[in-house]
Amino acid sequence: MNANVITGGNQALPVGTFGWPTDVITDTGLDLQYQWISDVHAVTLRANYIYERQGLYSSVLQGISANNTDYLHSLKLSGEYVFQNT
Repeated sequence: MNANVITGGNQALPVGTFGWPTDVITDTGLDLQYQWISDVHAVTLRANYIYERQGLYSSVLQGISANNTDYLHSLKLSGEYVFQNT
């Protein structure tokens, strides 16, 4: 996802409002799932990764943010095991 927003105080406003430059927010994500099922065993593994880059050009000009650029890295892993359907 790629979004260009102008931040006005605490609310995000549509692009073109007040003539401010935009904040540019880019999110890239990946979801994976693997499942193995037999008569006795069932295994499920899941992974989710998100990378976000925030170019806060409008927010810095308005004094809302001290950083021009912020990053977020998020990784979630989970797994399940079932024995004899119980």
